[in-house]
Amino acid sequence: MIFINLRNVREDNDLKQKDLAKLISVSPRTYSHYENYEREMPIATWKLLSKIFNHSIDFLCITAEVD
Repeated sequence: MIFINLRNVREDNDLKQKDLAKLISVSPRTYSHYENYEREMPIATWKLLSKIFNHSIDFLCITAEVD
């Protein structure tokens, strides 16, 4: 699964994964793991992303299966 809304919102804001990783003080690799559902993201990080993008955590958490 991937967090499709999180990725879409990031891309809509013209941010690369490495740019957003810097904003939330994690490595680009760690952020990639979060976005691709390979590592669980701490709630504090979800809250920060919610503030950065002005979207609810629920909205950002929508996921989809990847073939």
